This record gives sequence, structure tokens and C-alpha cells, in this order.
Amino acid sequence: MMYPTSGKLEYVEAKNGLHMVMRPWWVYIGPQFSGCAVRLFCAGREVGRLAECLITLFPGFMWDGSSGPTDDDGEIDPVPSAVHDFLYEALREPAKDSSIPAAS
Repeated sequence: MMYPTSGKLEYVEAKNGLHMVMRPWWVYIGPQFSGCAVRLFCAGREVGRLAECLITLFPGFMWDGSSGPTDDDGEIDPVPSAVHDFLYEALREPAKDSSIPAAS
């Protein structure tokens, strides 16, 4: 299934085997997420947001990549693991620090 995005997710290999987003990137995840909103911060800087059915990853967002898929053709798409890790981290964030109005 394809979802609209802002284009290619640009990232670099960072320390300790993590990936780090280099340019803002978004993916539209559908109307079933209407009304959901969260912001993620790292060292006081916003690195991810879910608002208006979009997940937006900002420079500095880090994730650990895929865990367990087979690499049949030498190319592993980083998007599924980045979105998964964003959503997982959003669930772990305290609501008082992460909730934003859905209209923002």
C-alpha cells in the first residue's frame, strides 16, 4: 500500500547504528488518525509530529532501523521502520509533554 509523502526520506547513519533524519519529511497516514496529535522532542527540539493525519519527521529524529526483515535485494526501505519507531515513541511520551491540538 502506498501513502503520499513529501518525497524520499533523507537520512544518515549516525552513532551507535542509529539513523538520523536530515531534512523534514512527511507521510499522510489517513483519515483514521483524524483528531490524533503528538509531538516528540529530543534535547528540547521538536523531532517528530503527528497532526492533521500527517506524520512529520524533522532533522534530528533518530531511529534504529529495521529489526528482522530479509534483505533480498540489498535495499531496505527505511520508511516503515522510521514510522514504526515514531509511533512507538509517541505512545511512550507523557501526554502532558506530547499532546497538541489536532488543528495546529
